[in-house]
Amino acid sequence: MLLWVFSPQILLASDSDNPDYLQGMQFLTRGDYKQAEFKLQEAAKVIQKNPNLFVNLGNACRANKHWNEAIDAYQRAIAIDAAYAPAYTQMGRCYEVMGDLKKAGKYYQKALDYDKDYLIGQIFMGWYLIRIEKYKKAEKYFDRVLEKSAFTADALAGKGKALWQQGSRSEAVYLFRKALALGYEDPEMEKTVKKFDLDSPD
Repeated sequence: MLLWVFSPQILLASDSDNPDYLQGMQFLTRGDYKQAEFKLQEAAKVIQKNPNLFVNLGNACRANKHWNEAIDAYQRAIAIDAAYAPAYTQMGRCYEVMGDLKKAGKYYQKALDYDKDYLIGQIFMGWYLIRIEKYKKAEKYFDRVLEKSAFTADALAGKGKALWQQGSRSEAVYLFRKALALGYEDPEMEKTVKKFDLDSPD
């Protein structure tokens, strides 16, 4: 599953001049989460009105397993803009990684309540529903993403997983192949496809 570690960069005019913010985003994009967290914390001392800064700070904290700091950062983003769907989605992801599926589902749903067309939120909700074994519902979320034709590989992988869990192996492998062909990276999925091909050579 994709981690979706950083949210798209939305810079306010004054934020684009802040070197800590820009360096923090560069570190986050490169996967240097320790440096990203430090730089984004420095930026947060100056930038107070950009929810995206706090979502990305939360993502860096989450990657570093600094759970309380991550939740605090997401809450700060929500305090700035109560309808900012990425903050709820990333808060849900944080709770899911921490093992609190009930809270995760609540935040994933809140994101979609504020923005029903938020595609990343749809993907996270789909994977969450697979995790709690609600496969039919999960399929619907991935179908919505496929209709919009963005994040296609992720949606194909997710829908394939939902079908696989329901026993529709051939359909699932067909979607897995399409997802892998589009660049989706999942070694377990690749093994599943190879094993399926060996077990069903025709």
